[in-house]
Amino acid sequence: MAVAFEPADPEPVRPPAELADALRGEPDAATFFDGLSGFYQRQYAGWIAGAKSADTRASRAAEVVALLKQGRKQR
Repeated sequence: MAVAFEPADPEPVRPPAELADALRGEPDAATFFDGLSGFYQRQYAGWIAGAKSADTRASRAAEVVALLKQGRKQR
């Protein structure tokens, strides 16, 4: 008897609205973000989404965009 497993397609990461908005004006950062593995995308998205206030989410999104423009995978 042979059993074959096929890996499930990973669910695409949906960035928080604040990050999606910030990336719209920064094509280089958006391209770099899209090229990151799901692990790194989830790290950035989770850090932004974990903030309680809208102001903090917005400032974190701006910080992430700056890091992505520098080609950094992690904070």
